[in-house]
Amino acid sequence: MDRYWICDTCGEHIQSPIEGIVEWYSFIDEHGVPRGGKLRLVHECSVSPLLKMGLKRKGCSLDMHEELYGSTGTTGSAPLGEFLGPGGLMRLLSFITGEEFPAGDVIRMIKRLHVPGYEAARIFFRKAALEGIVQPKTSEDQYCFNDIAAVLQWLEERKG
Repeated sequence: MDRYWICDTCGEHIQSPIEGIVEWYSFIDEHGVPRGGKLRLVHECSVSPLLKMGLKRKGCSLDMHEELYGSTGTTGSAPLGEFLGPGGLMRLLSFITGEEFPAGDVIRMIKRLHVPGYEAARIFFRKAALEGIVQPKTSEDQYCFNDIAAVLQWLEERKG
């Protein structure tokens, strides 16, 4: 199986770590504590299909003006490669332990970046459940590794 990630903006494949960034929205809450949200995986600007088509000034990245109009927040980002491997996993886990980001958002990103096959299978969970390949769940976060394997096998069989 090919290793790729899916851009949260355009839905196209990010083929290698150098083509992607992880980005987020940051703000200071009412108690003066740094918080984050909108943890996303998108194309690095120079390889963004949207930028190449002239559809979006900043490619697939959050547009500060559009996203934060009337807010005191800011956006942050780092290369996808900084979130891969053991060091990347530790960085993502620190987002939870520091209570900077909602735990569910971080866990979802960990699955996307660290669980083999999750990224390829996650967009097909609902359809696979409708076809009886896996048991339906209320959220993609509830599918387990066996479900991922079943969906990937189902996708392979559909190709052939």
